Amino acid sequence: MAWYLVNTEYAGIHSNVIVKADSPEQAEKDVSVIEFFKDELSDEQKKKFEKLSHKKQMNIIKQYLRYSDV
Repeated sequence: MAWYLVNTEYAGIHSNVIVKADSPEQAEKDVSVIEFFKDELSDEQKKKFEKLSHKKQMNIIKQYLRYSDV
């Protein structure tokens, strides 16, 4: 695993995200999944979610996908 810098745009705001992943492609996929998931959250949930580490965010998303009908 390595750290990758991913350029992203969320809600019209451009930002850079540092992600630990196996490849640059996986890092970009992780960021895309996080952005999609954040659209499902309320504003309060979004603020709490954004404060978490990338690893914790991905674990929450994995649990959500495992137990949802998505």
